[in-house]
Amino acid sequence: MSGTDPARPRVLHTALMSVFEPGIYQQMAWEAEAAAAEGLPWDSRIFTSLQRPDPAGIMVPWLPSRVEEQSKALRWVGFRRAYYTWIRQQAADHDVLLLRHHAYDPFAAANMRRIGCTVGSVHHTLDVPELRTQPNRVKGLALAGAEVRLGPRNMQAADLLVAVAPEIAAYENARLRTPKPTFLYPNGALVDTEPVDRRGGVPELLFASGSFRPWHGLDLLLESLASSDADFTLHVAGQVDPVLASGCSDARVVFHGPLSEGALQELSARAWIGISSLALHRYGMAGSPLKVRGYLAQGVPVYGGHPDVFPATSQVYRVGEPDVSRMLEFAHQMRAVARETVRGEAARHIDKRVLVRDLYASLSTFARETAQVK
Repeated sequence: MSGTDPARPRVLHTALMSVFEPGIYQQMAWEAEAAAAEGLPWDSRIFTSLQRPDPAGIMVPWLPSRVEEQSKALRWVGFRRAYYTWIRQQAADHDVLLLRHHAYDPFAAANMRRIGCTVGSVHHTLDVPELRTQPNRVKGLALAGAEVRLGPRNMQAADLLVAVAPEIAAYENARLRTPKPTFLYPNGALVDTEPVDRRGGVPELLFASGSFRPWHGLDLLLESLASSDADFTLHVAGQVDPVLASGCSDARVVFHGPLSEGALQELSARAWIGISSLALHRYGMAGSPLKVRGYLAQGVPVYGGHPDVFPATSQVYRVGEPDVSRMLEFAHQMRAVARETVRGEAARHIDKRVLVRDLYASLSTFARETAQVK
């Protein structure tokens, strides 16, 4: 270790970003804020080719050369080479580097071996199955094939793995000849604001996503509406396939389209429950949905189609089929439960401060034991 205190390693968590992804930015920003609140020697940075507002102060900008500006391929290569040059420079001031795994990266393995300190590979999805879901099937299969070859080599170059879900941890280790020490680090949220409760007398269910894809299972939920004549409102917030939306004539469903964060919070305040992905099984996928953390941080119970990181005994996260009758049963069971109670039970699984603190403790132990062996 390069640090002077083996018990308090200096951590740097990084990601590459060439297209703005608000979820990644928000998670990294919250992580930086949580680490600072906990007094941890932890930096969160996004190495980016974007020129945009950075209220959290976590972006490291990169500008392409004139030659790189003329070619998409040269820009792609130059961006990654600059990233790994910057990473190696950071190793002098940090003891543990956590690098978000970017699929089919041909430069990762060689550069990770040259870093000179403890390196972790951070995983947020089942890479190959997700690549295969791309709208351009030929491109998706080609990229998935590249990840099949390059992914294990890149992970093997790391000292440890970090995953946002147990299924992802198991999946990535199964791709390796020799499994790596692996730590769980789910997505989280800050839970330092008071939840708002504006629930009325008629159940309101909220299903929100930036853009609904087949694994969300919205089509399955809409099909189940015919089985219930109950009085309720289903709010669908996000981009929906026009064919799917036009095919739903049920007056209990309101398609809002994409909404601002403020508008979503308004709907959340009225929602009896929030709905998470219902059909991840369609693509053999797993994850740690950001919307789930958002719902629970506001004290809204969640109904989803997969366990996530919550125990089977959880009262605030229900796993079930895409069946509106079962959702309504859960909603009525939770109607009398205060928002603060819901958030309080969920906090140990979603509070970013708790999650960062726990991962830091695990990394500290690993780094200390590794230093002793060396």
